[in-house]
Amino acid sequence: MHCEDKYPGLNLLTFQAFNRKPCTLVNPISSCSYNYFKQNVNQSKWTDSWLSGICNNKEEAAEWIIHYLGKKYENKFTEVAVHLGLLLPSKVRDAEAAYAMWEEANCPYKSQRVILRHLKNFFERCITVPEQYIKELEQGVLHPISSQKDIDGKAVFFWHKSIDEVVAH
Repeated sequence: MHCEDKYPGLNLLTFQAFNRKPCTLVNPISSCSYNYFKQNVNQSKWTDSWLSGICNNKEEAAEWIIHYLGKKYENKFTEVAVHLGLLLPSKVRDAEAAYAMWEEANCPYKSQRVILRHLKNFFERCITVPEQYIKELEQGVLHPISSQKDIDGKAVFFWHKSIDEVVAH
């Protein structure tokens, strides 16, 4: 029998924290697999008490925790987000691929800036390298060539560089 069960209403697991705010201990859920973890969390309402202990607004508390854990465990966060079907590119598009994309689309710098600004606002981060890296490719660098091949009735687009020009460059 737990102390809280034996003496209800006494808030034995609540104490004053260093900042003089009330703090309640929440017993963590222990599980041997993810499925058991989900089952235990759903049965115990553990996340409700945990989030309520952080601040009055559970959604805001969840946002804080997700943000903190996403920063601390970025690779696992991205892996889970992709598994959930969220669009999170795990890396920034490199300069060569970005240049080839813009060149194939025949997109001028002004239009690129508009598109990238909207994408940055939507994704809340840059998804390609800064413009200066792409511009450096134009100064004496061998540009990628965009091509297309039909394979089993599907158009496959790719970029490549001529091997003769690469060796000579």
